Amino acid sequence: MNRPVLALLGFPLLLISVFFLWQVLHGQVSTDYRLTPLPETVVATTAKATSTRPTPPRPPIPTGPLQDQPARPTTYVEITTGCSVSLGDTCMRAYAAPSSSSTKRAKLRIGAVLYVKDTVTAADGTRWYLIDFPETLRYPERLTLPWYIPEAAGTLVKTDGPHDLTTDTPTTTKRLLVDRSDQVLYAFEEDELV
Repeated sequence: MNRPVLALLGFPLLLISVFFLWQVLHGQVSTDYRLTPLPETVVATTAKATSTRPTPPRPPIPTGPLQDQPARPTTYVEITTGCSVSLGDTCMRAYAAPSSSSTKRAKLRIGAVLYVKDTVTAADGTRWYLIDFPETLRYPERLTLPWYIPEAAGTLVKTDGPHDLTTDTPTTTKRLLVDRSDQVLYAFEEDELV
């Protein structure tokens, strides 16, 4: 660097250093960083304010279509063939009709769990699952139904539907977790994913 540039940079640094030293010498800048306790009146006021805060009421237990329905057998299909992470040409497809030559509606990842409304046999003898979405969809305009997927796409999972638990209901260490946002079914035995 040449000297005029150094002089221009050095002069503001010199001014800042002199200003800081002047403040330290005259006691305007504290170099003691110890915490000081709050006065008792502030502590008492703060404690009183937090202890008198009302507890918000608990929300009511939701009731709706799932809770009001009688137990009924339900069938799902878990996609077991195709792509796993990135959507590509190897993905299982959902079609507009029970034929692989019909319009393709969606690509499905391995692990997706879909509700099977009906099973259809095509003219060539292949079996297809008619997929439905019985719950409320967040963006229904993004979905074009019907969806048909071939039987070879995955494994059927049958349930008895929702059940009310009582004190006579046997306990188990097994549980299922259905993540509807990602459409994945997880099975646990105790706390271990199986």
